[in-house]
Amino acid sequence: VSIASYVPFGTLLILIYPSLSVRISFGVSDSFPFSSIYFPVSVFLIVNPLKSVLLLTKTVGIIIVVYAVLDIIDSIVIKVKLKNAVNEIAEIKEIK
Repeated sequence: VSIASYVPFGTLLILIYPSLSVRISFGVSDSFPFSSIYFPVSVFLIVNPLKSVLLLTKTVGIIIVVYAVLDIIDSIVIKVKLKNAVNEIAEIKEIK
């Protein structure tokens, strides 16, 4: 038995726990939309465990790619700002 067969059940436990407290969330209006989303997702995990693992893997992959692109953009912005700061310091030293 591979680890991949346990992933849907672990995710299921994480997602189904908040949906069990739906009765409590009727009193708290802020958390109700989130627990109403958890229930259909957990049902999807029960019905299609392999498809849910593929969907989870694709989602995590997309998040990692977006994070990497934002990290590259952040590095470019820092490099440009650092270059501008070095030029300003050089200009200040020339004035003195």
